[in-house]
Amino acid sequence: MRTEGWNPTVHQRRSEIATTGDIPLFADLPIVYAEEFASRVKLQSIAKRGTIYQAGEEANAVYAIVQGLVKISRILQDGRELGYAVLSRGDVFGELEILNGTLRQDQATVLDRAQLLILPRCHFYELINASPSLSVRLAKLVGRRLGRLQAQLSDLAFQTVQTRLARLLVYLADTIGCEDCDGLHLRPRITHQELATLIASTRETVSLTLGQFRSRLLIDFNSREIRILDRQALLHQC
Repeated sequence: MRTEGWNPTVHQRRSEIATTGDIPLFADLPIVYAEEFASRVKLQSIAKRGTIYQAGEEANAVYAIVQGLVKISRILQDGRELGYAVLSRGDVFGELEILNGTLRQDQATVLDRAQLLILPRCHFYELINASPSLSVRLAKLVGRRLGRLQAQLSDLAFQTVQTRLARLLVYLADTIGCEDCDGLHLRPRITHQELATLIASTRETVSLTLGQFRSRLLIDFNSREIRILDRQALLHQC
């Protein structure tokens, strides 16, 4: 691993630069920095349900999703897991603890086989120093991420499981939904257990609540997918 300063003279394959260009946070880097960025990252595939990092580990890299789904979650004081973000292609994560200089506070788990770009911590610092505009976008990203965590914690304290699940389904529809004449399909499939961890509930309670939503024609589901039939009515449950 190289440790010298940022050198904008390194040239990489255009395909590698195109891959990094698919990440909105880094998309408008000047070409010389995009080339250097491409030379510093590595591409790694992680299987479904694989763990990327856990709370308490050293924060030594920032990650960007080229393909797949990743869940960011936090273990609460009572031992429950609260997933507060489902990230997909183009999203970046793992930056907060590096910026704060702390150990990992959250855990990152693959929901669907993922390909990740991994940028080591030292090179992430170099990239920020080389591109001041990146720091601004990064601050906005961190603000949104922390805002969602706070909203999830507030919901956990004051909202019912029905409301929390309805909000989650709307969030997923907006994040990974594929729309056609039959409604909004959540793809790839997210299991009832995975939904439960995203609202700090249990699989049994989530299955029961999904059944209630289906009986009211808000959603439909089978072993392959969940389909949002009436997003507006589902919003009213929130």
